Amino acid sequence: MSTYMISKVRKDSDGNLSSFLVRQVGADTAKWCSRGEVVELIRKWKQSVYTETDDGYGGMEFGERVRVVTVDMKDYLRTDRNQTAQDNLGNLPEG
Repeated sequence: MSTYMISKVRKDSDGNLSSFLVRQVGADTAKWCSRGEVVELIRKWKQSVYTETDDGYGGMEFGERVRVVTVDMKDYLRTDRNQTAQDNLGNLPEG
């Protein structure tokens, strides 16, 4: 099993999270992924996904674990277990 980190987000014209900058732990490169791709990492491939935060020393560290929450048959990415129909990954910066 691999571990992945989300470090930045992008929003659509309505202000909803639309894509996520994801990298595998230990890799030097990251790529923008859709919500569906991140959901697939977690559900289909059983990968661990976390937010990535600044450690205060110029590096990055693990933030909160990202979970998939399904509301009205639509999947959302959240760091909490609330059954709210929106993505919530804390305060990740926009990229």
